[in-house]
Amino acid sequence: MKKFILFLIIIFSLFYFNTKPTEAKEESSNNRVIIQSDQIIQGPLFKAGKSIYLQGEVDGDVFLVGGEVIVDATISGDLIVVAGQVNIKGNILDDLRLAAGQIDVNAHIEGDVSLAGGQVTLEPGTTINNHLAIAAGLIEYNGQVSKNAWLNSGRIRFNGQAEKDVFINAGTIDVYSDTVINGNLKITYGEKPIISNRAVISGDLIEEKSLPLEGRPSSKNLQLEKSPAVKKITAFFVLQKLMSLTINVLIGWLLITLLPGLAKKLVQISHRQSGSAIGWGFLTLLITPIIGLVFTISLIGIPLGVLTFLYYGFSLYLAQLIAALIIGSHLLKDIKFKKPYKNLALGAIVLALLKLVPILGWITYFILTLFGLGTLTLQEKSVLAKLRKKK
Repeated sequence: MKKFILFLIIIFSLFYFNTKPTEAKEESSNNRVIIQSDQIIQGPLFKAGKSIYLQGEVDGDVFLVGGEVIVDATISGDLIVVAGQVNIKGNILDDLRLAAGQIDVNAHIEGDVSLAGGQVTLEPGTTINNHLAIAAGLIEYNGQVSKNAWLNSGRIRFNGQAEKDVFINAGTIDVYSDTVINGNLKITYGEKPIISNRAVISGDLIEEKSLPLEGRPSSKNLQLEKSPAVKKITAFFVLQKLMSLTINVLIGWLLITLLPGLAKKLVQISHRQSGSAIGWGFLTLLITPIIGLVFTISLIGIPLGVLTFLYYGFSLYLAQLIAALIIGSHLLKDIKFKKPYKNLALGAIVLALLKLVPILGWITYFILTLFGLGTLTLQEKSVLAKLRKKK
């Protein structure tokens, strides 16, 4: 929940910016971004707004953040979207990654597809040439996937096609008459699934009731490496981690695009004052919540207390992105900051892997986050010093 609130703060701030000019005809305002063109737009393309409408053709990756996003375009790279509501049409020649409250897809996708949302609908015209993974409250599946599909949901209505295996984990499952699955169908259910006798399942149909927590066997008696349940949980865990990583990288890239000078200064500070950065990070970590608590207890200062805690949470989240940027620049030896996007992506992957390592990995992750927090604090001190001089 905390991370979600911080994410909303960042999105709100981005609504007032237009992140990258293009050669295409573009109409934009504080709340609306419309791109209409018969030309090829050179990517990567970054856009943020309350409402985004993208048409035409993009040569490269596309990253969109908004309240409502509509894409009806041909994109040669990846399409990554974080929004309240998403509608995707056209052709995506690489991977599709979406996170939204409501998702509607009616497109051709050449690569993998990962979707996370409240409600996800794959229209009959949807074709996916690689793997599909969905985690949602409600899934309406009417499309076609050429490889395996993993569907995790509270309720699933399946009325589409799959060339290979389909794995469904849901409380309520309906498999309708137009279903064609040329591989196996493995179902883990809460309520007994309803499967039409006209549905075509070429492989094995495997049904397994999801056990309540008290009815599950202990880890001593469970062969974890062979357990289908563990494999499904692991797949869902990996999907969640990938979506989290994707969102973090997307936000970081947008911030670099909006504030390239600030990002470069932060990396330079980390090179010059690495020792001081960790110390200041530790002080900021301890002192800021105490200040917020003092404001809150005083009653009169409650608004300042709330702002202090919001600042604190935002700084902690931003510290992870700064740490990723710094790590990537060190690993790629990019002291002159010529490859900021690659730096951030590599650093984010390193941090994500560190969190998977017990104890030592988390300690290293914590220190690096302190390093990022301290670097941010040193930059803030520098800005405040300049403001005092101007006065």
